[in-house]
Amino acid sequence: MKKTTLKKDDFIFIREDRKQVKVFYDNILYIESVKDYIKIHLSNKTRLIKYSLTAFEDRLDERFIRTHRSYIVNRDKITAYTKQDIEIDAIEIPIGENYKMNISDL
Repeated sequence: MKKTTLKKDDFIFIREDRKQVKVFYDNILYIESVKDYIKIHLSNKTRLIKYSLTAFEDRLDERFIRTHRSYIVNRDKITAYTKQDIEIDAIEIPIGENYKMNISDL
């Protein structure tokens, strides 16, 4: 049986309900800012943590791109995009005017 080893950069620990929870980067669809909190939308659930979007963005790797002042998306999960929005399955995420340059290299 082949044992797969996790690399340090495959996941991130987030603080939720007074415990550290492991979240795999591959499971993150997109991240949404909600006032002083961020919602991490995963493939199977959503996690709400008290964190700023900008500070959380610094903890992510190059597969994540900022598309709006309130959104960061996982580049690998994008199913379609236009000049105005990005689609991840049936979810539409807006592209802000200041972030169009981030989308040009998709």
